[in-house]
Amino acid sequence: MNKSTIRAFAAGIIFTSTLVGCYLFAFSIEKKTTITLEEAKVIVKQNGYIIQSAETSKKEIASESQGNESITDIKKPVTPKQAEKPSSVSYTLIVKSGMTPEKIAEVLENEGIFENGVVFLQYLKENQLIKRIQIGQYTLTPDMELTEIVKMITE
Repeated sequence: MNKSTIRAFAAGIIFTSTLVGCYLFAFSIEKKTTITLEEAKVIVKQNGYIIQSAETSKKEIASESQGNESITDIKKPVTPKQAEKPSSVSYTLIVKSGMTPEKIAEVLENEGIFENGVVFLQYLKENQLIKRIQIGQYTLTPDMELTEIVKMITE
């Protein structure tokens, strides 16, 4: 096989690819279908959903309530009762040699000191304190602030 044969073969592949591309562009294989609003409603109902207008929904909510609440009362956000963390409970964190900040964050999260250990890691990284973590034993409580804990384990 010489150089001109390979070039001719490549040109043939390019030419064929161009023809197939033009054909597919001109005579699209995909069907471009649009459905009407009525067809969409039928499909939604067939899948087990109920279609309601805003007024119907409000009336249904009002009828389900016991009569002494208004619709505006229903829409008020309900504030969950904050879980009280007992301050008398403490946890002793033991930082060993070779323990990674990720492992420390995981332990603190599992023990309920932090809700999210990622915040602890992010704080350490932003303040360039990751390499300043000291080996030792630390007594922590859930009501301690993030900055207090970080200051304790990095000094």
